[in-house]
Amino acid sequence: MLKYYKSLDDDDSGSIGVDELEEPLIALGLLDSRQQVQDIVNEVDDDGSGMLEFEEFLKIIKGGQGGGGGGGDEADDGGGAGAIYKFF
Repeated sequence: MLKYYKSLDDDDSGSIGVDELEEPLIALGLLDSRQQVQDIVNEVDDDGSGMLEFEEFLKIIKGGQGGGGGGGDEADDGGGAGAIYKFF
């Protein structure tokens, strides 16, 4: 998973943002819109940085069981973390 995470980190910042996640998630048909990507980031972004560090990224893979940041089920309205979890 770390290798995949690093491949998404286009700017080598050590974290990934909506801009880096949007294209692959929509291209794979896992999400339909930038807003859905943003909702997932918000759901698992525990530190409120607006970016996903590796541990937060793993929460998406595990099904979006975030502990902070966003709020609830808004990302599961037509895909979201559940769809990403099923993909992996």
